[in-house]
Amino acid sequence: MAKDKGLTKEQRTRLKTLDTLLDSDVPRSHIIVATLIVQHWCEVHNAFQSQLIVRAERWRRRHIQLRQQWRRCELGVFNDLMRILELPGDIEPGVRAPMKSRAKRIPQPSLQRKAPWGMITNEEAAGFLKMLDAYGISDVFDPSNYINNNTVFLPPLILLGGKSIFFDDIWPMYRDGNIERPWDPENRSPYIALAMDYVLLIIEKEKKWTWPIADRYLVRLPWGHPWKTTTTGRPGWEASLGILNGCEMIENHHGQTWKLRNELYDLANRTLPMLWIQSQ
Repeated sequence: MAKDKGLTKEQRTRLKTLDTLLDSDVPRSHIIVATLIVQHWCEVHNAFQSQLIVRAERWRRRHIQLRQQWRRCELGVFNDLMRILELPGDIEPGVRAPMKSRAKRIPQPSLQRKAPWGMITNEEAAGFLKMLDAYGISDVFDPSNYINNNTVFLPPLILLGGKSIFFDDIWPMYRDGNIERPWDPENRSPYIALAMDYVLLIIEKEKKWTWPIADRYLVRLPWGHPWKTTTTGRPGWEASLGILNGCEMIENHHGQTWKLRNELYDLANRTLPMLWIQSQ
């Protein structure tokens, strides 16, 4: 039949478009190529179909390469950077991990990636002792910090306006009494005043206050802070609820979920972020 002898002008245009997209390194181009091939896969024209199969094979080889590259990055530098920026266990707002049923079994050594398989070597012991001397025992064993290649990474308290805010950046402002806090009816100690304002900023950022969110952020407070969450408890969760609810700064949304009162949004969204950023 005539339709089997060659390609139409429209089909040549489609193939040329596919070739251009296949040569592109833009990730979205890879998706568009797959979409176009699927759309035209069942067309009857034999000449066009044979050319489409050639492009599909090119796409398949490219797809395998991208998957391998992405997997290496996810297990390597992507994972390292995410663990530096956010604490393990961070999840997107509104996403809840499914409950898992675990059968009892005999305890075994850790099977996590990069877990040790043998006795610590003299070189590893020397590196660990050197790290202790460089950072101190508090930073090395702080549950909020991430260690990679004997280097300790301290996560920021919070990100505001694209800037990382660390405890040492804002603590002098509270310690020296250089900040007026007209929104708080009580005269607080510097530690508690800072923690209260910190929680208000967290609630504005996360749009709610729950104990998993409290664990994730309050653990970043320094050792000795009365609200620091540790592996053995979460004192900041109960304390923050008692104080902020008593001052009518937060209200119960449902269950163990709390939110800011309407009149506090401007404070947490504008005033406090500006004060904390300017303190750097």
